[in-house]
Amino acid sequence: MEVVVSKPSVVKRSKEEIMLLLEECRQSGVRVKEFVKLKGIHEATYYNWRNKYGGKQGKQKGQAGFATLKINRAAVAHAAVLFTEVKGIKIYHPVAAAYLKELLS
Repeated sequence: MEVVVSKPSVVKRSKEEIMLLLEECRQSGVRVKEFVKLKGIHEATYYNWRNKYGGKQGKQKGQAGFATLKINRAAVAHAAVLFTEVKGIKIYHPVAAAYLKELLS
């Protein structure tokens, strides 16, 4: 006896449709788990969409991984002048970006 296994149907949605679904979920007040069950969407698919198209909520708080640096352009010519200040550490000469990243971590 031969067993036939059918593949689940794949629904291609446009970016606009995905964004409407994400907004509908946000406004519905229903938990994500319940919302995706009602719409027939896999939960992982929903979170992938949210990360790609609708993750504005987390990004509004601030860009992770970026820090504001004040660089004195005249410092390149004069070593005695402050080049930048990172977390209270004053640097008087140009340094590599990797060094500054290390200071921030």
